[in-house]
Amino acid sequence: MTYYEICMDFLVYAFIGWCVEVAFHAITQGLVINRGFLSGPICPIYGFGMLSVIAMANMLPKDSASTSDAPVWMLFLGGMVLTTLIELIGGWLLDKQFHTRWWDYSNEKFNFHGYICLKFSIFWGIGVVLLVRYAYPVLDRHTTQGISPDVGWPVMAVLYVLLLIDFIVSVGVANGLDKKLTQLGRMKQSMMAPSNVMSEVIADTTLETAKHVQEGKVQAELGKMELQDAAKAKRLEAEAARLERKERYEEKVKEFLENRGRRRMLRAFPNMKRYENNEILQELKRRVNPRSHKE
Repeated sequence: MTYYEICMDFLVYAFIGWCVEVAFHAITQGLVINRGFLSGPICPIYGFGMLSVIAMANMLPKDSASTSDAPVWMLFLGGMVLTTLIELIGGWLLDKQFHTRWWDYSNEKFNFHGYICLKFSIFWGIGVVLLVRYAYPVLDRHTTQGISPDVGWPVMAVLYVLLLIDFIVSVGVANGLDKKLTQLGRMKQSMMAPSNVMSEVIADTTLETAKHVQEGKVQAELGKMELQDAAKAKRLEAEAARLERKERYEEKVKEFLENRGRRRMLRAFPNMKRYENNEILQELKRRVNPRSHKE
């Protein structure tokens, strides 16, 4: 393969992959949304996957020089292994970089840490056979073979610049998502602090009052009244603090959801999970798209 073919095939199959993701989600979830890590209509992991598959197919024994003439069973097995490996590496890298599980196969049988599973590996293998045997020859004639490099290179230059900008912006959004969720998690924890303090105060006051009960009935009654007054005051103080912190939390949630990039990512990855603050993440996903989270 030439550099021209590599660059064009990457864009073509990354776009096809995006179309497949959108269609699959529309069929299974009944929702048409922009799927993928990037904002544009492109899923790079599919581009890398297809380039790897084409390279593999070119190395397989076949009756002619045509890539599509490789044996079907070899295409299936090789394609299944390659695409599954790419999905595993891609999921692991995204997980480690952003502390977020962007897709999760944990509910599927024969999965490996939720990154990959046998069912989708078989789907990838079948998809590779169909693409290489039937789609690739047609697409190749109309893209790398049908478009002159004099036209293709300038167009691809523009597209790759846009892709780079999209990548930088999307990484920024993902990093911001990570930081904002951490911030919201701390705020939600702090909402519990006033009630904890109130419990400690009431407990301490109760013990102190009980101690003085033995000193006399009058002192006991006074202590009881003081306990009631102190408990009421602390309860009101704690409730006011809780409401204030809840209001600030809701303001931050509203600010979070006003960001278009973050909303898009929450919609694009309905199975997204986190190791920390996952409860908040699921709450935000329900607010962004309540239809897809109906029980």
